[in-house]
Amino acid sequence: MTNSFFVDFELHQLTFTIWQIVGVIEERKSVSAQIDNIREKKQSQDEQIKKQKAAIGRFTSNDSIDEEIRRIEDHMAHNTMGLKQEKAHMLEIKELNKKRDDVKLLEQMEGKRSVGGGKVMSLPELFEARKVVDGKLDILRTQEKTAVEQMNAIRDKTQDRSSSERFEKLLEERKKLRDEIGDKIAEIRVLRNDFQEIDDKW
Repeated sequence: MTNSFFVDFELHQLTFTIWQIVGVIEERKSVSAQIDNIREKKQSQDEQIKKQKAAIGRFTSNDSIDEEIRRIEDHMAHNTMGLKQEKAHMLEIKELNKKRDDVKLLEQMEGKRSVGGGKVMSLPELFEARKVVDGKLDILRTQEKTAVEQMNAIRDKTQDRSSSERFEKLLEERKKLRDEIGDKIAEIRVLRNDFQEIDDKW
């Protein structure tokens, strides 16, 4: 078999590997996007819950409201007070009862945050899935490196000018393919650093 045959074979293998890398990179981007989406939703929910708690005050459950109302009523029943003070206590009870809807909304918000969305993967599951994808990338990049080394070995053995020129042309085609995914690889590296920090926090 000629050197040209081996070059064509190695280029085919290399091209296939490169497109596999593209597919795995897209897979990783999808996983990272899901992680980012969950984090954004969680952050938004946390902010809403924080605002709701601030609006409610220290009474964050209907039980705590009931207990406070009983305390006020017991105080009114066992203590002598003027009309003005009695009205103030009655107004306080009225305001406490108004908070029940706010408390119910808070409970719903907290329940929504804790309940998963059906088939949506949890953050730990997504982090594990990303590690699996990273493993695929490492394997494919090793395969790519091996293919390049084999092509270089064939080039070193090639003596005639036509074969050498053909080899250089094939390498240019490889470079073009690599350039097409260069931006995606750069994005993944940035995402890897960003999400590693997120992973550490979790």
